[in-house]
Amino acid sequence: SLAMGGLGASMAGGAWFGHKMMSRRLDRLDEKSREGFVLPSDPVFPPGAPDHGWRAGYTKDQYLPVDITDDNDVAHNLIVGQSGVGKTTLILWRVYQSLLRGSGAIIINAKIDADFRSDLHHMCRIMGREDDFLAFNPDDPDNTNTWNPLLVGDGMEIAARLLSLIPTTESSPGADHYKQQSNTALMALVDAIRACNRTVHWGDMVLLAQNSSAIMALEAMVARSGNVHAHRLLSIILNQFKYPTKKGVRFDNQKFKQELGGIVGRIAAFANFGDVMNTYAPEINLVDVILNKKILYVEVPTMHKDITAINLAKLFVSDIRSAAARIQKLPVSERPKHPYPVIIDEFGALATALSLIHISEPTRPLYI
Repeated sequence: SLAMGGLGASMAGGAWFGHKMMSRRLDRLDEKSREGFVLPSDPVFPPGAPDHGWRAGYTKDQYLPVDITDDNDVAHNLIVGQSGVGKTTLILWRVYQSLLRGSGAIIINAKIDADFRSDLHHMCRIMGREDDFLAFNPDDPDNTNTWNPLLVGDGMEIAARLLSLIPTTESSPGADHYKQQSNTALMALVDAIRACNRTVHWGDMVLLAQNSSAIMALEAMVARSGNVHAHRLLSIILNQFKYPTKKGVRFDNQKFKQELGGIVGRIAAFANFGDVMNTYAPEINLVDVILNKKILYVEVPTMHKDITAINLAKLFVSDIRSAAARIQKLPVSERPKHPYPVIIDEFGALATALSLIHISEPTRPLYI
């Protein structure tokens, strides 16, 4: 009996020692080291991937799945980390899971990254969705799709989209007055063009803002169109800049440009992108992109054209909001069924110009 008792004690001791050794091996927590440490993870969300969310990865300590459910996904998601930790790789992983669910994504990258674009295109190709891939980079006109955000919307909507390029003037009554004057003039111009059943691109807007003959020709066209409201609104605006001469009534184009303020220079910058943005039949329509679950990759050249790049990003965000407003008018059955992510890589380069609340809050109920 003594021998059996000793054997049992030895087995128990060996089991306890083995348990301690295995526990140490399985316990990955290391809060003492200065490098290569593993901290305890926060509690994870309930599992949701792949049917009701996407999988961001696994915890480092216990290898538990970290799933972002659809309800959480339509809120803000901020990925923070220094260069090289894998933020861009995580974005590719996120887009991949969106494609697996039959959805798409819009990615706005604040830097020119040919490798990322190539990886994204390759991903779409191997998944049989190469035709759903669109790319926009005004710096590379031979390898980009065309886009013209001036084609869709009435005068009020287009004017709001253009004036979003100008910094807020609420704290300066004088500047705000001129901004509102610009808003009224832009509304009148766009409504007059629509009344004449004409389309417009950036080059046309620059011509109207800088050429008196073009603006007078537009006034004559809208008068013949029979649209009394559009003609009256345009005439009220233009009459402020007309003056009589011996040869007839002239139009003071210089004062009209001053009335429009800094928006003329911003419009001219987009007009300089050539056919990429000066087109009447663009290949990129954001309502079509979202509803048909396409993948749109947008590169903005912040490194060497920082001011224009920031305005371009503002314009895209404004166009996304306008697209969301149109989608909101559709029956629920025609809206996105799965979250459609809008991802901004290198957000720090655009953070001062873009508002997260303005981007996401109104689109959350639409799964955008």
